[in-house]
Amino acid sequence: MQLHQTSADTYNISCPTEFTFAQQQLFIQQLRTALGFKPKRLVLSLTNTQYIDSAAIGLLLLATKEAQRQECQCQIAGASGYVAETLSNLKIATVKATH
Repeated sequence: MQLHQTSADTYNISCPTEFTFAQQQLFIQQLRTALGFKPKRLVLSLTNTQYIDSAAIGLLLLATKEAQRQECQCQIAGASGYVAETLSNLKIATVKATH
């Protein structure tokens, strides 16, 4: 899991290959760090994620709510295969926190 600033007002959290409960603390830490910079946009990148569990799905939802509270657009991006199918089935693929 890595946090990157991709532009002056955009931060990106790259999620791991297996995004599970085990990454909860690190994800929340990186989310708080990113939102602490008051970005206009936060991207949660699932480009390399091949597996996601229910705890990680909850973390994605938490991130969108926290971003929304700060008037930050949050985008879940790059999901493919099993992860994209799972998010689509749960109607999460279209979740965006915009204000």
